[in-house]
Amino acid sequence: MQIANSLSVLIQQQISSHELEHNTGSADSTYRSSCPKGKTNKMANRIMALIVDDNLLNQRIHSTLLNKHGIETEVMGNGKEAVDAHFSGKKFDLILMDRDMPVMNGIQATRKLREMGVRSIIVGVSSHSSEQVKEFMEAGLNDYQEKPLTLTKLTSILQRWNLSL
Repeated sequence: MQIANSLSVLIQQQISSHELEHNTGSADSTYRSSCPKGKTNKMANRIMALIVDDNLLNQRIHSTLLNKHGIETEVMGNGKEAVDAHFSGKKFDLILMDRDMPVMNGIQATRKLREMGVRSIIVGVSSHSSEQVKEFMEAGLNDYQEKPLTLTKLTSILQRWNLSL
């Protein structure tokens, strides 16, 4: 157990170090966060999640929460990066999508992903009024959670969509 905790701390330190070296205030870079050792793509008992958010703090929080569930994450800073990743053949079981981002917002990205036939569970994560949430849901979201995302909210999402390991 102590080894697992040490690994988790080491992974988070590596992510933080990577962010400091490669993200100078910008969320345009993509990074991959590993889940704890022993967790292996949904086909092989591994769940892959994509976090699409331009805020570095939100990226880190969401990644950490998903990693606590043994879910491997990839992070992108705007909707266009997410669309491009899927266009290039990447596949994810779960997508956490922010609404307001530069280049391509979450509504535009969700619509485009659905037009491309992407069947991933897409969960909008934002802090907007009910009218704006309605527009986001109509773009093709499966679910919506208000920020801040917590372990309890994430656990509820994973259980609702049968994405628990």
